[in-house]
Amino acid sequence: MDKRKSPRYAVKLNALVHPNVGRSWLCVIQDFCDGGMLLMGQESARGRSTRPGIKSGEKVGVHFSVPGGKREEHVRLEGIIVRVMDYGVGLNFSNGMDPDALDALMAHSGGTLARPEPGPSKAAKGKLGLAKNSSAAWISVTRNEWLLLCAGKS
Repeated sequence: MDKRKSPRYAVKLNALVHPNVGRSWLCVIQDFCDGGMLLMGQESARGRSTRPGIKSGEKVGVHFSVPGGKREEHVRLEGIIVRVMDYGVGLNFSNGMDPDALDALMAHSGGTLARPEPGPSKAAKGKLGLAKNSSAAWISVTRNEWLLLCAGKS
């Protein structure tokens, strides 16, 4: 069950993470919302989780640039690692994301949701032939397909 208060939006931007302890590391911002973002690392979980400063509860800095009309917007945020996974880390911005950073990311993403909101219904999963607890396959369902499934028009 998704515990977020706001929807996540898909984006692909290179970023640099600066933990308070240890070396900085490159990543890609996979998605974001007002309260956090998912950073996809370039290392395996074993390599990442054994490095200092990459564990749940640690404060990190995130630096990235968002392409814009006439110039790039350079963004520096500070967040807390709330989840370390095989493929990346989840950050939380306890006071929400900086409004200028959020506006720049929203403009760059075009408002594309990272995954359908709300979660898939049993009927939609059945139409796609997915197991009841499967969520990974939903990545391949387009927003329009999702809307048709929810409306029962597939």
